Amino acid sequence: QSFQRFGALGATLQNVTIVNGVPSADCFRVEDRWSVESIGESSVHLRVTFRILFTKRTMFKPIIQKNVKAETKKWFHGYAKFLRQALQEDDKKEGLPASDSE
Repeated sequence: QSFQRFGALGATLQNVTIVNGVPSADCFRVEDRWSVESIGESSVHLRVTFRILFTKRTMFKPIIQKNVKAETKKWFHGYAKFLRQALQEDDKKEGLPASDSE
């Protein structure tokens, strides 16, 4: 895992995930990058990208790709929902109007 900050402009977080307990787990890893960019005094833009890197050949590659993509997207959507709810709760505590943006 690595973190790099760009002053008040934003930051990036890079992760490498090794999956265990699945067929051909030693054949791939998942890398993701979280980029946070300041777009105002109280707003940020969050961009998350990921890729699956194969280190060995495997006949399960199409299945691994399909499952990793589905599970990763599911996790990211759940995390985005969590962040929106947490920010709305903070806004309520501070008496700010609710935002409908996603």
